[in-house]
Amino acid sequence: MPKNDIFDGESGDESRLATQPTPVPVSTADPPDLPPKVPPAAAEDAGASLDEVAEEHLDVIADRESDIPIAAPASHPLCQYSMTGMSSQLEAELREQEFVLGKFAIHGQWTTIFGAPGTGKTLVVMHELLDAVSSGLVDPANVFYINADDSQHGLTEKLKLVEPDGLHMVAPGYRDFRVQRFLSDLHSVCEKGQASSTVIVLDTLKKFTDLMDKRTAAAFGIAVREFISRGGTLIALAHVNKHRGADGKPIYAGTSDIVDDADCAFVLDVIHEDQGVRTVGFECKKSRGKVIREAAYQYSIAEDVSYAELVKSVKPVAADDARDLRSATAAANCPDQALIQALTEYIARGYTGKTKLAELAARKTGVSRRQAMRVLDMYTGIDPDLHHWHVKHGERGVKLYALSTPPGTETDTDDLEI
Repeated sequence: MPKNDIFDGESGDESRLATQPTPVPVSTADPPDLPPKVPPAAAEDAGASLDEVAEEHLDVIADRESDIPIAAPASHPLCQYSMTGMSSQLEAELREQEFVLGKFAIHGQWTTIFGAPGTGKTLVVMHELLDAVSSGLVDPANVFYINADDSQHGLTEKLKLVEPDGLHMVAPGYRDFRVQRFLSDLHSVCEKGQASSTVIVLDTLKKFTDLMDKRTAAAFGIAVREFISRGGTLIALAHVNKHRGADGKPIYAGTSDIVDDADCAFVLDVIHEDQGVRTVGFECKKSRGKVIREAAYQYSIAEDVSYAELVKSVKPVAADDARDLRSATAAANCPDQALIQALTEYIARGYTGKTKLAELAARKTGVSRRQAMRVLDMYTGIDPDLHHWHVKHGERGVKLYALSTPPGTETDTDDLEI
């Protein structure tokens, strides 16, 4: 039996024979491509320090490793989304920051305009859009006005107005358009590479998303941002709250998500009305780019005129003229308005006692404290359509004034005093 064959000592079963591998002789010689090993003594005898010898070995190893191809690491999960190398494509699609509506809406941005019903949002936007088409700033073939908040009569008038210029009017119930599919249609525009030339007007925004629901509004903003990042232009018209703020100005409706996600936001308000002419002003609440901070327009409010004639009556108003009209309107308001605004301001700042509120408001407006008391009592109650503030009972029955509850929130009226 060969010496490297070993039987199981207990069973003697040759089937369990294990063959021990023959040892492989190990060479102690250095590989031919490595420098010879130099023992410490020899290194010192050769006049070289240990550090110098070690550096020489490292240099040789580094040279050898530089010739060995390194395998590419496994692809990173986010690499599939990397835009590196696409700058030329984006630059080719990029357009200058051109205005598409007056001086308050820029190409390639999302602009939201808030205003109460009847203040002229649609009228001014329609006028400025047609003006942009006639001046060559916008290609009418790529403009889509989605009218989702109009009667058949109003839709017909607006369609007749834009047809000669070639703008597209879109409305629910016609040509199988559905607002529920709008975001999907918007995604298709992006996928086909047509976003950068497209201008969309949504009239009104509440038909396309729930402005009062943060999750729904945020999801809408994410979908629209894809369109904007591809160069698309969106102009959305929206409403304001029923109640004004402490400063007497309109407050945009819904959660803050729409304003947060939009590039620019404006609030429209009536400045002045006189002799069949209404003046409205745009105030910027958020901006990206060189949009105007304020703008004003006038238009006719005469009865028995066509919509086309109303659109033609729109004209911009100089800033100085708009300021003069605001002052005239403030002076013509009811005599209680200044007191109402002063009382609202002080209540918002945390003053809750009746005597202190009347004293502060009287001092600010230059009236008697008795008159301030009268106005304070007149507008106290729980009907938001009639009253500006209500009274709650604090500790030991102390009366505390608070502003009327904003729309959309609940108030326990059991402890309110009418």
